[in-house]
Amino acid sequence: LFGDLHVHTALSTDAWNYDVEVRPRDAYRYAFGGSIGLPPKDAQGNPTRWLAIDRPLDFAATTDHAEFLGEQKLCSDPNSPVYDTDTCVSIRDSKTPLDSPLAPVAMNPWPSRESEVCGDDTERCLDAIRSAWQETIAAAEEWNDETENCERTTFIAYEYSSIRLLSNLHRNVIFRDGASRATQVVPFSALDSLRPEDLWAYLENYERRTGGMVLAIPHNSNLS
Repeated sequence: LFGDLHVHTALSTDAWNYDVEVRPRDAYRYAFGGSIGLPPKDAQGNPTRWLAIDRPLDFAATTDHAEFLGEQKLCSDPNSPVYDTDTCVSIRDSKTPLDSPLAPVAMNPWPSRESEVCGDDTERCLDAIRSAWQETIAAAEEWNDETENCERTTFIAYEYSSIRLLSNLHRNVIFRDGASRATQVVPFSALDSLRPEDLWAYLENYERRTGGMVLAIPHNSNLS
């Protein structure tokens, strides 16, 4: 079996930096044999390249960064009340992850959320995180083949992206479970804690509370 457990979509700020505006459901369509539009975009904002793979994957997971799920969701939505804030404009205008205003936050040993976007109580971003997580779950559920043919398998997943001391010890968090269990939690991110031990405690608590199963696998070992 051949698949991919490290896929970013428009819900990840670094993918957005490179004009990738594909949603999770579109990423699954591509993974399982459909075509997908890629940047650069033309004057009307349409993709100028289309791509399809020769052999559809057997399994896949979209693993968008848990960090800034809320900020990315809010700042990329023209109907968002904070869309025109200076922070959101700077996020959309950045061309690489390093020139984004979110980069210093990610590298800070004591990261925090931007009140201009999230509000002083951060509730605006927390609501957006829940919405983005629901979108991730719904896309996986839509594309998972539960018939006896089992032609394709999706996993509800996300990426935990700690840059503690400028390391790159990221983990892809893969749920064995479907929506009924995964919707009981929201992704635990490096903004919650930079310590992987705290991620593991979150996963253990998830299994204890829901009876589900989840694991964290290495993102890769570069810069570690």
